[in-house]
Amino acid sequence: MDLHPEKPIGPKTPACRSIPAPYRSPLEGSNWTFFVGLAVVTAASVITRLYSISIPTHVAWDETHFGKHASWYIQGKFFFDVHPPLGKLIIAVAGVLTGYNGSFEFKEPGQVYGDTPYVGMRVCTL
Repeated sequence: MDLHPEKPIGPKTPACRSIPAPYRSPLEGSNWTFFVGLAVVTAASVITRLYSISIPTHVAWDETHFGKHASWYIQGKFFFDVHPPLGKLIIAVAGVLTGYNGSFEFKEPGQVYGDTPYVGMRVCTL
């Protein structure tokens, strides 16, 4: 074992140190294909989500729960729910912005909406 203090320990020349690469914009080189692919997938997902969003014209399964709570928020009624309110508040705001007044009861799945403007509340659940 050779333990001489005059011998350097580690890299012998500064060229061995790692030098950070210069900054490259995400749009330089081949990275633009990532953004094009991301845009295509996002557009396809939005199109497939919004296609025939007004169908069915009756209350779907989870709309019973979320629609009922959104209606109570719109009406200003007090209620207790163990789940955080943000999603239902967003649905309530979307309902108000699209003309819903909170009068529909959301009793059970399959209940027909009739003249109730429900599409706006479905759109906000993207």
